[in-house]
Amino acid sequence: MEAQQAPGFGPAQKEKLAEVLAEIKGLHFSRGDSPDAFILTVRNLVAQLKVLAPTVLPTTFSAKLNWIEVDDYFASANEAKAELDALVPAVEDALALIDSQPSTHLSASLEQLLEDRNLDTVSEEVERALQAAESDPPVAITAARAALESLLKVYIEDRGLTSPSRPKPGKLLKTAMGDLGLDPADKTDTDVRGVLQGLWSVVHGIADLRTRAGSAHGYGRNAYRLQARHARLAVQASQAFIEFFIETWNYREGRSSSDSQFTAKAIIGHPRLGPFVCLLHWSFEGTFSQTSAILESTP
Repeated sequence: MEAQQAPGFGPAQKEKLAEVLAEIKGLHFSRGDSPDAFILTVRNLVAQLKVLAPTVLPTTFSAKLNWIEVDDYFASANEAKAELDALVPAVEDALALIDSQPSTHLSASLEQLLEDRNLDTVSEEVERALQAAESDPPVAITAARAALESLLKVYIEDRGLTSPSRPKPGKLLKTAMGDLGLDPADKTDTDVRGVLQGLWSVVHGIADLRTRAGSAHGYGRNAYRLQARHARLAVQASQAFIEFFIETWNYREGRSSSDSQFTAKAIIGHPRLGPFVCLLHWSFEGTFSQTSAILESTP
């Protein structure tokens, strides 16, 4: 069965749908129960499933769901419950199939960080990158670069810093990261400096990749052959950078008690950033080649 996932179907909708399925499976009418309460419960479950399930169900199953009606008598509710029971495995299979596919939605932690900082433009670009990673890698790369650029520009504006005369990603990065205390040139500790250089490589690598293989430029005969796995790596790396950047920003302003200091241990131990720092050193030979076994193992 091929599941379909509508753009509006995110983690919250998935969690709610799982709750509805669990309630359906756990609903049984026993002697002494109120028929009216049973009718009302079944009708409510049908209504919720009709809202949530069509976003993931194939058309055939959605049509069966739409035919389910609950009238004001027990036999109708009992029949509807049986029809719901028959549909539950199909919905569960569709959810399992979605779980096996790459996520096209922001993680809950990153979504909250962006919302708290009112970073709507960054959120929109990350969502666009996630949506395009599988179907249109060049668009995903371009959106990932735009998300990083937007984040750095907003930080510079909010902090009242002097924006570079040429607001290229590299210059924006130096201004913002220097203000955050994350400039490798300022560190004497070799380990910290090395990790921070890897952190910078995320932005520089994605910016370069967008220039050479994104959707913002026309290309000649020797176009780069981007694949979905390349786009996924860049998009995931950009998300990891954005999350760590905002966490550090919050830490500097006392808005978070999390350990977002610029130590090598803190960065490498970061759940999303750790796997990507020190890895995005791009080289281009028809397509970009990975320079780490971890990159090579990216699905």
